Amino acid sequence: MKDAIQMVRKAVLPAVCILPVFGILAGIGYALCPAAMQGGAVTTPANRIGWFLSRIASAVYDNRGFLTAVSAGYVLSRKRIYGVFGALIGILLYNSFSASSVFVLFAPEVLDQPLNTLALYGPSAATGLILGCTAAWIVNRMIHETHPVKTIVLLGISLAVVSVVLIAVRLVLFHVIAALGTWIISLGKPGTGLFALLNRLLAPFDLHRPLNYMILGEGGAHDMNYFWGQVTDEDPGKYMSGFFAPMMFGIPAACMVLRKRTGSSGNRHCRMFLLLCGLSAFSCGLCEPFEYWLLLSSPPVYVCYALLFGLSGWLSAYSGFRAGFACSGGLIDLIFSAAMPAARNAWMVLVLGAFIGLLFFLLFRRFPADNGAEFDIIEPDYREVVK
Repeated sequence: MKDAIQMVRKAVLPAVCILPVFGILAGIGYALCPAAMQGGAVTTPANRIGWFLSRIASAVYDNRGFLTAVSAGYVLSRKRIYGVFGALIGILLYNSFSASSVFVLFAPEVLDQPLNTLALYGPSAATGLILGCTAAWIVNRMIHETHPVKTIVLLGISLAVVSVVLIAVRLVLFHVIAALGTWIISLGKPGTGLFALLNRLLAPFDLHRPLNYMILGEGGAHDMNYFWGQVTDEDPGKYMSGFFAPMMFGIPAACMVLRKRTGSSGNRHCRMFLLLCGLSAFSCGLCEPFEYWLLLSSPPVYVCYALLFGLSGWLSAYSGFRAGFACSGGLIDLIFSAAMPAARNAWMVLVLGAFIGLLFFLLFRRFPADNGAEFDIIEPDYREVVK
């Protein structure tokens, strides 16, 4: 299992390493053009620049499933071009099968609920990884004894089946998680910590969407809609507030510790990656690159990481700190949300951030070493991989 995780980790590193740059770019675009996330008019020159930067970031960040598939297909197929072709075929098939026109013809009832439409939204990084791994596995077993055309045909058939299965499984899981979100809403304030915990556990697999739909969006609690819609009688923001302290203080503290662990002679690629991850999380709350890497480096640490998000959600709900986000729980959204009527006690983010940051510091200072986790983001053979 350890060898398998290590191999997958090597396969996705090329895709993961570029994401923090585009996360920071998305934050700059959002700061210049709030309409990029909150909606509204794009009028001033700064707005137009921000909108353009947001589109650049979105083109890469929102399509990380493509990047992951191609990276995995190339690396795991031992740098064969057919591994890349197979990964692209898989992603294109997945996108084609998840298009609304397909379900209009074959299963129109699937589109009757917004939750189903949400489930069909593009390939996630986990989907891309599965498709890339499948393509590489087929190529590695057939390329030496099969004609290239036959290999491509078999890739198409196999990945078509895998794509349909992935879409079906995702539809089922979305409804199960949505039901779980309804139960969390019924818990009231105690459910805030559970929501934050599950949100981060499900995020790397892109399964947090139905949870967000039920709790933040139109499904049930309307936490985000009420907050930005200036509705104050439903205590909006209690579910969102818990994300600010870990994203603004916890993840940067973890990155600081991990950078120090590499030492002055450590891998400079590792240090740069961690610096960009910390900046991305602090400024705009985009922490997926750090989470992908952490999950593949040490799953037990990732579970503890998610538990700290749950603790932060619970403390924020009961402390009276209220803030909201349209992008994620970073500094930019904290500033924008401070002007909303539902925002309260914005200064408490410093107190909560100091406490959560200390816990992150202790976790990443001691826990990884005790579990033998490897935190070298770029290994010696990485340069050979990218060549």
